[in-house]
Amino acid sequence: MDEMEYQTIQSLMCKGEIITVSDIEEISDEVFLERTLLFGYTSSRFTCHVYFKGERIHKLIYSHGGVVSHNTYAEVAPAELIPSKRLYPEACDYAFCSLLITMGIELPFTTFDNTRKKKIFYGKVVER
Repeated sequence: MDEMEYQTIQSLMCKGEIITVSDIEEISDEVFLERTLLFGYTSSRFTCHVYFKGERIHKLIYSHGGVVSHNTYAEVAPAELIPSKRLYPEACDYAFCSLLITMGIELPFTTFDNTRKKKIFYGKVVER
């Protein structure tokens, strides 16, 4: 997302319960269906990468030492996807963040970094 989208996202609010694969597909551009949804870090200083790939929602927690956990979902409670510390807004998907916020999920963004290069995936992914 860009800085203007980040500011827009800060003003949204509502309620909801479950995110499904079909929700991701509905908000996706066909070209960028597989992509990073959320990218941040935990209070334990592990990287948290939530992404959509292979028709599954993935939550990958890792450090320099390797994978700490990897879960995949067809549906999931949105709060399960949010890292315990911070999200990098410039590395998060605008449409997905908008969906979470309209479901009443608070997103713990850190400061926006204009220097981060735009990519489809911002962190490691698990290949299977």
